[in-house]
Amino acid sequence: MIKRKGFTLVELLIVVVIMGVLTSMMSISSVGSTDSAKASAIIGNLVTMRKAALADYIENGDTNWTDADSVREAIAAYMNTKETAITAAKFSVLKQDAWYILYEFQTDDSSSVKDKIAGKANLTGLYAATAATTVTNNIYTNVANNTHVAIKVR
Repeated sequence: MIKRKGFTLVELLIVVVIMGVLTSMMSISSVGSTDSAKASAIIGNLVTMRKAALADYIENGDTNWTDADSVREAIAAYMNTKETAITAAKFSVLKQDAWYILYEFQTDDSSSVKDKIAGKANLTGLYAATAATTVTNNIYTNVANNTHVAIKVR
């Protein structure tokens, strides 16, 4: 009997199919973790900006808070970099019954990102906002008319 060295074509094909299945499983699971990471980054930015605003309020009071730009400047003074996230177009400041920092959802924010934010909204105190000018008194949920998510500064 002749001993063969190496693998047969069938054995190699089976290995390639198994590797393909494992690769597809990994790519499917990484999509969910990407959305979760993006939601956590959005919440983290809102909470950090809120803490910076509260630090300014504790140190200086709110006498300098005359409009949204002055609140943005106060927050920027307590952030690590001059180019802070609050200056980006996706974040804004609003005065209603209190001061709010808002995040406007971007077109590349999937509904999964919004769902993950909604899941953490109760724990972090995030409010629903239907526009850059209207924050509701409801905890954020992922519904179609909520174009923003907001956090109350004080």
